[in-house]
Amino acid sequence: MGLNKGQSNQWFLIVFLFCFTCSRATASLPGFKVFPLRQFGTWAPDITSKLNPEKDTFVLCKVGGRSMQVANWLQSQGFKSVYNVAGGIQAYSLKVDPSIPTY
Repeated sequence: MGLNKGQSNQWFLIVFLFCFTCSRATASLPGFKVFPLRQFGTWAPDITSKLNPEKDTFVLCKVGGRSMQVANWLQSQGFKSVYNVAGGIQAYSLKVDPSIPTY
């Protein structure tokens, strides 16, 4: 699933997962809610109170592997429409918004 630059998130949530070695300062997208993987144990237990399971939820990480795992997990937690952003932030930077740095 892809996203377009400037797409409003009024109807959906966008979740950004940081890998274990990168940081928010390196690359992030405006409007994304950030959930670092190294802190999974702190945000995962009450994820349905942090995000609305009824909204479309887009998940991305560096290239799409970890976000696919989390997208599957979100579905198991009752999220209705979860989409892994193919190619992650690297693809988003290359195809949509080159001002977003890659790492």
